[in-house]
Amino acid sequence: MAICYVYTMADHIIIAHRGDARHFPENSWLAFHSALEHGASYIECDVQLSADLHPVLFHDRDLERLCQQTGAVHDYEYAELMTLSLSYEKRFGERFRENRLTDLVHLVSMLQQYPGATLFVELKRISLEYFGVECVLSHVLPLLSSLQDRCVIISYNFSALQEARRKGWKAVGFVTDQWSTLNEKRIRELAPKWCFCDYEGLPDESLFYLPGTHIAVFEVPTIELARSLWKRGIDAVETFNIRELTEALRHG
Repeated sequence: MAICYVYTMADHIIIAHRGDARHFPENSWLAFHSALEHGASYIECDVQLSADLHPVLFHDRDLERLCQQTGAVHDYEYAELMTLSLSYEKRFGERFRENRLTDLVHLVSMLQQYPGATLFVELKRISLEYFGVECVLSHVLPLLSSLQDRCVIISYNFSALQEARRKGWKAVGFVTDQWSTLNEKRIRELAPKWCFCDYEGLPDESLFYLPGTHIAVFEVPTIELARSLWKRGIDAVETFNIRELTEALRHG
């Protein structure tokens, strides 16, 4: 999962997956700014460390799809990464050829201008595997200190969430591709504020409830699917089509 924004209307929550990703390269400054300007109340980003341990916002395990470049984020120092074009050429052609990657520092700075927005930060597994949980947390959490009351640390990596809680982080969220793999005992021990699950990993027609935990589902492309999930007890849906779904919700 990557940067995403949550838009709230009544009891319905829509999460913009990796910013306004249908209209701008995902996890970019442009995508985040557009989502916030369109009224997003919650945002979520993917974080990886560069070779010199600088937190950069990026989803994929390699740079090929979005930057047309070989290697992974951790293969490059921060200054080198900032010279790459974050253009997502396959989708947008040459339109964003001059666009660059964004780092966590700049996103935090942006959020100072939107005091009503809550931030989800996903710690990507590739960085946790490459650098270790302690290293990643020690370089990410201090940058988020000013947002502690409106920031949720999320990850597929259960150990990373446990360590974040031990370090005093108030709100964490677990991410899974399959609902059936959730371990109820571990979930109770962690007491996550959020749980994110892939739509394709949900059981058919079940109602959902996790005491004390908000449930979000990704990737949800249509308002019709969103409505059906809300009826089943899902609290939030995550989509690349943030503008389209929120507009559809406004008009009933």
